[in-house]
Amino acid sequence: MNTAFLLLGSNIEPRLDYLNKAKELLAQGVTIVKSSAVYETEAWQMPAGTTAFLNQVIEIDGTMTVSELLNFTQETERACNRADKSKNTSRTLDIDLLLYNHEIIVSPELQVPHPRLHLRRFTLLPLCEIAGDHMHPQLHQSFHHLLKQCTDICAVRRYDIAL
Repeated sequence: MNTAFLLLGSNIEPRLDYLNKAKELLAQGVTIVKSSAVYETEAWQMPAGTTAFLNQVIEIDGTMTVSELLNFTQETERACNRADKSKNTSRTLDIDLLLYNHEIIVSPELQVPHPRLHLRRFTLLPLCEIAGDHMHPQLHQSFHHLLKQCTDICAVRRYDIAL
């Protein structure tokens, strides 16, 4: 069994529906073990006035290899109408593979752990909610510790679904 952590994000309406649809689709190929709360985050490194993102981290278990999981997450993005893969653009759904087991993977297609995981408050906060005591495989520090050290100043707040 392989364990991975994924960051789901959306900043095109209906944002919450895209996160829920992603989880439905992902659950067809993996087991969702834990889900963080949903967080609303100002759009990181994007122009002022860009719609805020909803983000959520999920822990999954399954038998897919890392390459199969990457393909599966990309298929899920496409099923949720993700067409543009450019960086720093609005999107219906973005799925980042944060961690895969305790492995360090560097290839042209993928880097695990995600190379900016420890630099982003919008990633660390939901990750800490469900796996704060886990250790970063390269930095050998807990995610709680990395969150305390994080210098990212983007506003991140728990999303009240009732709003």
